[in-house]
Amino acid sequence: MTTSIPLPDRESWKLLGEHYARIKGEHLREMFAADSTRGERMAVDAVGFYLDYSKNRVTDETMSLLLRLADESGLRALIEEMFRGEKINVTEGREVLHVALRAPRDEIIEV
Repeated sequence: MTTSIPLPDRESWKLLGEHYARIKGEHLREMFAADSTRGERMAVDAVGFYLDYSKNRVTDETMSLLLRLADESGLRALIEEMFRGEKINVTEGREVLHVALRAPRDEIIEV
């Protein structure tokens, strides 16, 4: 469910800020030394994409807070609305249709 609460006013945003203040001084070498499975656990390989989060200053808590922020922001519903061609571009009051940019050539996308 989408919400009109501004991003900086959301609880998860505030928690992310506090979390950042706690980990901003940590070095990646320390993170790898403390977690021997970091390289494997913080990497995703799917549908032709390889994403390696391990080489960024993130922790399991960071990822959990980011997922919470996405949930609080109604990201899943917005993605579904985008695929249905609904008007989610509130600035311009129109559809976003980003999916049309990646559709096969012969795909017909109607709004």
